[in-house]
Amino acid sequence: PGMYPALGAAVMAMVTARVEKDYSFLGMDIRPHQMDITPATRLEDVEMKMKNCRWGGGTDLSQGYQYALANKIPVDLFVTYTDSETWHGGIHPAQALVKYRQQMGISAKGAVVAMVANNYSVADPNDPGQMDFVGFDTATPQSISEFARL
Repeated sequence: PGMYPALGAAVMAMVTARVEKDYSFLGMDIRPHQMDITPATRLEDVEMKMKNCRWGGGTDLSQGYQYALANKIPVDLFVTYTDSETWHGGIHPAQALVKYRQQMGISAKGAVVAMVANNYSVADPNDPGQMDFVGFDTATPQSISEFARL
């Protein structure tokens, strides 16, 4: 209660920065926005970074995959937090992940977390390396971790 989607995403970014050795954060609208978040970054600072981005247009959830591919960044797990905006641009996010895998030769996984529960789907249900998480509660981080280990 009282946690709005951007705050939930900010908290998860902070947890990730403190737990994972290798990570990178992007904010996405119709283009990627680098988000410099370190283990020492405070919640207020993460929120400020998010507010200061020049957001514009829709929400293209394929941007993370496309950015990693364009910059040849090896990724084993993409985790996307969204307020349930799932518009996409020229390539569907599920197809962008497949393209990333093929061109990078990495069997990367993609988890999409809708921070509010609704009737949506981004991941390809026939691809065991993609998963939608709808809604967000205290079990979500553990569920993502278990998915990553499969």
